Amino acid sequence: MLIKARFDQPPAAVSIAGRFAGQQWQTRLQLRSDQQAAGVATLWARAKVASLQDDGVRQGNAAMHRDAIVALGLEHRLLTPYTSFVAVDKTPVRPQDAAVQQAQIANRMPAGSRQPAPAVGYPRTALGLHWHLVIGFLLLGLALLLWQRAEFGGQAHAELA
Repeated sequence: MLIKARFDQPPAAVSIAGRFAGQQWQTRLQLRSDQQAAGVATLWARAKVASLQDDGVRQGNAAMHRDAIVALGLEHRLLTPYTSFVAVDKTPVRPQDAAVQQAQIANRMPAGSRQPAPAVGYPRTALGLHWHLVIGFLLLGLALLLWQRAEFGGQAHAELA
C-alpha cells in the first residue's frame, strides 16, 4: 500500500482501516519525524499534478490550474504538460572566441564493425511482365479472329446458300 500525503507537521501515528478477506482490518503505524525517504516529495508532487489536471478536466477547463502545475513542475523538476527539460552542453568542443569553420567529415563505421556487404541490386518486381504481355496480345488476336469469323463467317455461309 502506498499513501502519499504532505504535512507541515507530520502526526506521530497514522491509523489505517479497511476490509480484507471479508473481515474488518485495522492497523496503526508509528511515524518518525526524523525519518526522511528519498523521492517522497517527488511522488507527492506527481500525485498533486495529476490531481490538479483531473480537477481541471472535471471543471471543463484543462488549463485551470496551469500556474500551480508549472510551479510544482519547476520546484520538483517534473515533466508536465506546461514544463519540459532542456539539455545544455556544459563542455563545448571549441572555445567561444574561435572562428566557426566548415569542413566535410567522412562517415565512420562504429568501432568493431566491418565494412558492409556490397550493395545488391533492387529486386526485380513484376516478374514475367513480358510473358504476360505476349500472352495478352495472343489472346486479344485470338478474340479478334473469333469475332471476325462470327461476324463475317456467318455472312459467307449465307451467300453460299
